[in-house]
Formats: sequence, C-alpha cells, structure tokens
Amino acid sequence: MVHQIPGITGAFQQNSLLDLSTGLPSYAYFRDNQGYFITRDALPSLSALEPSLAGQPALVCPRGHINERLAYYLVVNQIFAVIHRLGCDGLTQETALLLQLHRRLTAAASRITGAAAEFARYLLTAPSLAAKANLLTRVHNIDALEAAAQEGMFLQMRNPIAAAQPQPAPELADVPA
Repeated sequence: MVHQIPGITGAFQQNSLLDLSTGLPSYAYFRDNQGYFITRDALPSLSALEPSLAGQPALVCPRGHINERLAYYLVVNQIFAVIHRLGCDGLTQETALLLQLHRRLTAAASRITGAAAEFARYLLTAPSLAAKANLLTRVHNIDALEAAAQEGMFLQMRNPIAAAQPQPAPELADVPA
C-alpha cells in the first residue's frame, strides 16, 4: 500500500517516489516505511488529521534534524547515486551535474518560501551532509529498528553541492567600435 503524506519525511529509496509532474516535488509517495519525522510547527495541523500523533513525541523533531535526514534520503541516497552512476558510465562529468544541481537549488531557493526554501538553502550552504553508515551499524551490532529514533548510525560527508560553486562569467573588455 502506498501512502501520500505531505510534510513528512523518512522513507527508504526503494520505497519512495516523488511526484515531479509540476517541475517541483509536489507529493511524496511512501510504501513500507519504518517511521516518520514531524516538525514541531506541523504537529498541530497533522494531529488534527490524525489525533494519535499527539501521543507520539518521538516522531517530533527540530526542522534542522529533518533537513539533515531529508537531505540524506532524497539527495545523498538518490540524487547523488544518479549523478555518480552517470559519471562512472562516462555520460557526463559529475562536477557538471553538481553545478547544475547547485544552480537549480539556488533558483528554487529564490522563488519558494517556508520550509522548502530553508531546505534548499541548507543543501546549498551546509559544509557537510549526513550519510547513513549501514556497514558500521552492522559492525557495531546495532539494530536500527531498536536504536534511538530507529535511525542507525550516520556519519558526516563533505557537501559536494556547497563545494560546487559556479564560476562567474569572465568580464568582457571594452572593445572599440
């Protein structure tokens, strides 16, 4: 069964689908999810839709934590995987795709508002992004479903989006007519 839940994040790559039919993500479809994160500011309206959420304080997280996890699930685990594969297959340069992603996020951040704009700015400026350390989780014998927040272990990686700074166009010298 697939659930459509706007404003909530936490799905695995193989169990999620973004609706991009309008050019920007408009809906996220999740199947077989292990959990969700809800921002404090969204809890009242979501609790009105599903009253049992009010009794689930472990689901409520600061927006910074949600931005970090959404960046992992959406960008590190999905977008970076596509960029890397295209680069490995010699179809394009990874740096060119990272620059294009940087430009698109910059443009989006200038025209959207609220949590979406904050998330775009986070992706553009965070010096590092979280990456799930599945192997370390297993080596340390941690069951992600029994760990705090059911997340497993995360490590920080350098943010290639923030590092992909577009170069300004060279200035044209005045040429006599």
